[in-house]
Amino acid sequence: MLTASCGLAPDSYELDNHCSSAKPILVDEQQAHSLHSRYDKDWLRLRVEAGRRYRVRIARNFVNDSRLVIELQESCTGFSSDRGSFLFYTATASGYVYLKVSGQKRTRYEIVATEIR
Repeated sequence: MLTASCGLAPDSYELDNHCSSAKPILVDEQQAHSLHSRYDKDWLRLRVEAGRRYRVRIARNFVNDSRLVIELQESCTGFSSDRGSFLFYTATASGYVYLKVSGQKRTRYEIVATEIR
């Protein structure tokens, strides 16, 4: 009897399980990521400008029954100010915000950040 393993390889943004190792995402850039293990958390950092409004969303989730959650923090030592499958954020200051993506299942997904004008 043959058995197949459905492993999911780490994405090119690893190692990113901690806020301090967050990889950048640019406004209007769509990135492909994976949660390759049960304990994988993906951290990204987004450069924002004071007074501007942004939307961050999961553009594509390859495993429909997984529940991906985006959390937004204004610093690595802060608490999440918002969470969901998409977020709206108005920057109070220029600098970086940090995004953490987590889920209940291993999956591939695409994430995009846009400025709302």
